[in-house]
Amino acid sequence: MKYFVYTRKSTDREDMQVLSIDSQKEEILKRFSNLEIVEVFEESFSAKYPGRPVFNEMVERMKKGEAEGIISWHPDRLARNSIDGGQIIYLLDINVLSDLKFCSYNFENTPEGKMFLNFIFGQSKYFVDKLSVDIKRGNRKKAERGEPPRWATTGYKNIYINHNKTWVIDEENKEKYRKILEEAKNPDVRLSDLVELSKKLLVKTRGNKDFTLGSMDHWLKNKSLCGYFTHKGEYYKGSFEPLISEPLWQEIQYVRGYLTRPRLKKYDDFLFPAILKCKECGCFIVTYEKEKYYKGTDRRARYRYCACGKRKKELHCGQPPTTEKEMIKQFEAEMMNKITIDKDVWELCKKLLKIKHQKEMESQTTIMAQKQKEYKNVKEKLGKLLDMKIDGLIDDKEYLEKKQQLHLQESRASEQLQGIDKSIDRWLELAEEFFDTAYKAQKAFEEGTLQERRDLIRTVGWNFFLYNKKIEFEYKKPYEMLAFRPENTNWWCLLEKVA
Repeated sequence: MKYFVYTRKSTDREDMQVLSIDSQKEEILKRFSNLEIVEVFEESFSAKYPGRPVFNEMVERMKKGEAEGIISWHPDRLARNSIDGGQIIYLLDINVLSDLKFCSYNFENTPEGKMFLNFIFGQSKYFVDKLSVDIKRGNRKKAERGEPPRWATTGYKNIYINHNKTWVIDEENKEKYRKILEEAKNPDVRLSDLVELSKKLLVKTRGNKDFTLGSMDHWLKNKSLCGYFTHKGEYYKGSFEPLISEPLWQEIQYVRGYLTRPRLKKYDDFLFPAILKCKECGCFIVTYEKEKYYKGTDRRARYRYCACGKRKKELHCGQPPTTEKEMIKQFEAEMMNKITIDKDVWELCKKLLKIKHQKEMESQTTIMAQKQKEYKNVKEKLGKLLDMKIDGLIDDKEYLEKKQQLHLQESRASEQLQGIDKSIDRWLELAEEFFDTAYKAQKAFEEGTLQERRDLIRTVGWNFFLYNKKIEFEYKKPYEMLAFRPENTNWWCLLEKVA
């Protein structure tokens, strides 16, 4: 039997106690010198995730029949993830892989052997997963104590105090770094000037490379310069001495334009953002404020107007602006007043809905009993079919064909039962929500928050346009039935259409 030798070592913490690749290879070749070894595969790659190129190459060559067995130091060298572990087990199942040999574990290609091998793969995955969780928890605790769980940035060095890594200022070059940072707060000094200064002072980045425009820009933004560090996207106050003071770092950010005052959202109390469009050119309607001075009474007043944003300059839109108050009046008159129902109608509709729901329940109960009977019949047929198969009345081919047909019938009957159960209450919920909205529409539009009023407008209508200061829109179903209902409405008929 031909064998491949697979050795692996990664730089992750998972392999800190594992032999080097050369040691693994030496031990394997010494112990299994009597076997026919075709090739030795060496790989420096973590097995925590699938996608190891050398391992995949070895598997592909095994599938081509170049070898029937694998030798490795331990099963965790082959897999520490469920996909690669499952692949090894599957290759054993289909006889592509006939044997596995390990220096620290005895494997037999039997059902029990594969079961125990699967346990070892699972244990290896558990070890890696738990180690990852423990490391993340430890790093978070370090961060909370002010100990950076990462390598020092430019201007600092890493040292270990009582086996705990921390940062200290690079004493040899600290004055040079501070000189660059002092120059950075001068608005007349360009980024390229700071790079040239770093070259004159013979200071380099953390990776012992010359500063470039990009690395200098990134370094000046780094809040580690004033005693902070980041971990998982959060800032922590470090326990180490900062290279510069925080006020100086803040000044550099403002001068360089890295840090600006947050922009306030203008006019976020307007009612119609991204709702209305101009019918002439298709641009969104924008809202703006304008101040007017009344000379006679010596007072100033602010008014809000809605007008086409005119983003498409080539169309020369000529639509005039209108006041926000006028727009709100139109929405009240053209939309809310037409769909609002009074309390008596609302209570009547609620009663009618309950009556209709009760009838639906009775009807659905009958249908459900019928479907349950069909489902039960299919189950009985499956049982009888199995008895016929055991008694030898039908052959395997006929049995499988009949069984497949009955399973399809069983699945269809089960889906129909579930659909009936869900639909019984769903239409009642939607109908009640519709009538509740219609009952409260006028009051909600007058007294609700801005977001509630916007949501109400979008719930009731769509395709909103402004043309010649008039709002045009379409009602959504079923609100159009309320808006265009006759005076003597037959509410039962309307309810039938809604529900």
